[in-house]
Amino acid sequence: MKKPKPVRRASADTLVRSRVEGPPRFSRESPEVRKRLIVEAAIKCLDQGGAANLTVSSIMAEAGVSRGLVNHYFPSISELLVEAYKAMLDGLSNSAMTDMKRRSPGPAMDLKAMIDVACSPLIFEKPHNQAWLEIWALMAKEPALRKLHGEIYRSYHRELIGAIERVANTRRRKADASGLATAAIALVDGLWLNWSIDSRFVSAEEAKRAVYDLFEARLGPL
Repeated sequence: MKKPKPVRRASADTLVRSRVEGPPRFSRESPEVRKRLIVEAAIKCLDQGGAANLTVSSIMAEAGVSRGLVNHYFPSISELLVEAYKAMLDGLSNSAMTDMKRRSPGPAMDLKAMIDVACSPLIFEKPHNQAWLEIWALMAKEPALRKLHGEIYRSYHRELIGAIERVANTRRRKADASGLATAAIALVDGLWLNWSIDSRFVSAEEAKRAVYDLFEARLGPL
């Protein structure tokens, strides 16, 4: 019977070298973390160079991963675009929830939080601003992206209607909640688009004031 070979233990120097020289980046990260890092890289690529810069090569360079890893998680750029848009929207949603929790409870506070997030620096002070513009432009030729946008819009529209109705009922005011929600969303989008073209057109504070004026004309002071 052959004697088992003795187990060779790595020296301290070998362990230090292995940590410095390898293994490859993200090898110990969970699949969720790897996927998120690729999505974040895609958003940066869009923001820095537009749709033309959203290539597997540019994403690889930004995230520091292999082509195979990008293709493993996202077989197509269309799928990656959808995930990038979801991530950008999640950032707004999380900010809205944080803002709501920070305020005193009440219908008016919920509505104010939604207005403040829609006109916040997240939207009006250029974090990923080019990426937002590129996503909007790509919707015309990306069915999956357009479908997601429609779902998100309808969901947000319903939430805004609910917030308006709660304020109106509390104050015994009559208001076309659906029409008011549609007008508010269109107003924010229009102001943001013009600001994106030329930031001298309107500031975030001016945009917020315009939306408050729209709501307060129907619901009273917020």
